[in-house]
Amino acid sequence: MPSKHLRLPYSRIIIAVISLAVPGLLTAGCAGPTGAPAELPRPETVPPGPQAWNPLIASDPGGRVYVTYYAGPGGFERGLSFTRSVDGGATWLPQPIELEPVTPPKTRIGFHKLEKDGKGNVFVTWSLEFPVDKGRWRTNEVRRRHSSDFGATWSASPARWTSDKRRLFPTPWTLADGELSLLWTQSQGKDDHLYFSRTHDGGKAWLASPVAIDLLDREAASPESATKRARSAAWPSIVGDEAGRIFVTWAENRSGLPDIFFSRSLDGGRSWSDRSARLDTDSPGSQNSRFPSIATDGNGGVFVLWEDRRHKGDDLYFNRSLDMGETWLTPDHRVTPDRSPQPSNVLDHLLFCDRAGHVYAVWRASWGGPEHIFFNASLDRGATWFLRPRQLDNQGEGAHSSVANLAYDEAGRVYAVWLQMEEGKADSIHLNRSEDFGSTWLPRPLNLRAGMARDGATGEARYPRMSADGQGRVYVIWSSTEGEKFKLFLNRSADHGVTWLTREVQITG
Repeated sequence: MPSKHLRLPYSRIIIAVISLAVPGLLTAGCAGPTGAPAELPRPETVPPGPQAWNPLIASDPGGRVYVTYYAGPGGFERGLSFTRSVDGGATWLPQPIELEPVTPPKTRIGFHKLEKDGKGNVFVTWSLEFPVDKGRWRTNEVRRRHSSDFGATWSASPARWTSDKRRLFPTPWTLADGELSLLWTQSQGKDDHLYFSRTHDGGKAWLASPVAIDLLDREAASPESATKRARSAAWPSIVGDEAGRIFVTWAENRSGLPDIFFSRSLDGGRSWSDRSARLDTDSPGSQNSRFPSIATDGNGGVFVLWEDRRHKGDDLYFNRSLDMGETWLTPDHRVTPDRSPQPSNVLDHLLFCDRAGHVYAVWRASWGGPEHIFFNASLDRGATWFLRPRQLDNQGEGAHSSVANLAYDEAGRVYAVWLQMEEGKADSIHLNRSEDFGSTWLPRPLNLRAGMARDGATGEARYPRMSADGQGRVYVIWSSTEGEKFKLFLNRSADHGVTWLTREVQITG
């Protein structure tokens, strides 16, 4: 049977992935779209290989699709592999490219991140971790490899960042010039502070000294908090734009419980704001704010979403700036609905925006029952949001939805995919779509694993990810058991998500 580690519920840490209504209703039982999609040609038999799971996917116009995934015996015994298609997902490399071999004992690959620029450059960044006390793991190295020919060939040796101290939350972002930037927290005396560094000279060297971002306004911490507790920066998030500007957000307990902070660099990370801005506008340190996500529209708009407990349970709050982080909304904005007196339970939120400033948020939540997938949007650069978030799943009794992901295009088409599990039934991969910037959605989601279900598949499915190329092609990939191990499967639409393959494409053997 597959490794028990693959059976664990999906971690609440979500790796940020690549960006991104009536037709096509399902027959009873979510069997599949009623439309007849144009079938992909069947690929040759996929050669046998190790287990494959936790995929990431990206795509370019013209039919190029890139996938990275864990490959190995299973559990902590895993390497990192890459494969690609240049014909819209019909055929794939006969043998995947190994970016990192299966790690030796007491070492594992942690996160991996896949990025591309649409000009032929593809970047893959990952972490190597070692075990520490009480079953926890800590990063001791971050590596990145680069392809400049759409994934055909790769750099012989990776760029490396090595940790020789207590460094946590390493968070990568590829800058507009192709250099790697990295954000992390690190012990400095009794406190954990936020640090930044970046490569130069084509990834061959790093800045001479990391920049301690939150030390720039150290005196902003209240004297009372400084004497009673250590400061601890955590959960950093980073984004950049084509002009070389970098925006970061994180949580830090300067005045009691953690608040959400922001800083920026307008010169590619060489210098930073003298003072960081606090984005949650309740009383400082009064409630727990954590897990911020950040996005930018590339036109001066910066958007931040985080979990906030000022109403007993977990809610999502939002703030935005339209002048590259110089000024922010007062007050901040609540994105999730008021569920009083029953507290909410919000998990695994993701934040996206397009160049026109449409802002999208997706998350899963439960209020004393099964978890559902919810969506909210702002169509005016974060000034206002839908009064009522949209529930995207339509599940049966006892079903459980999780692991949502989102893709979109500039024309207002938005796609959401998630994993649905139900006692006694095969796990399914469900998709919903909107053609009006998320205002309306299909009343009944599509089951993209329907072909396997018709064949009697009963195995587990995990980790759905998706990408839209902006030209009508939408791809969804996931890992699923077939026989005794996890393999990768893909479904795709060539008409903006209206119709899909009636039988999934198997990518790995």
